[in-house]
Amino acid sequence: MNDLSTYNILSTSLSAEGNRLEAVAFNLAMINETYGSQSDVPGAKYIKVKNFPDIKEAVLGGATEAPSAEIRNNFNRVDSVLEVSGSETITKFKTAIKLEEQMMFLNEATRAYEASIRLFNLQKEMNGRLLSLGGNS
Repeated sequence: MNDLSTYNILSTSLSAEGNRLEAVAFNLAMINETYGSQSDVPGAKYIKVKNFPDIKEAVLGGATEAPSAEIRNNFNRVDSVLEVSGSETITKFKTAIKLEEQMMFLNEATRAYEASIRLFNLQKEMNGRLLSLGGNS
């Protein structure tokens, strides 16, 4: 992918942060859900980013593959919870999600998403000014 334009990078960034917000929202919704079987527990969601260009690749080109950010499940993070019902103790299972960690991810993703929007608007404004300068010659 040698044609990394600013818009392509911003689009990928917005997509990645949007996916991260979606994953965090899912994790927060599942934080207190319990299941009778360990195999029924949906995995905590996380984002796997591949081939995101660094500054050198963005400026000079050279990236060979398109960047992507996929939402994946982590089925390895499962906690057991003991629930007491009358005189019975029942073992239930839930996704091992830490509220503090998810709130930190939510804050980071929100700020990165907002920064990408501001950068997109700034790029659009700069392009508009360049066009107006070119039209006045």
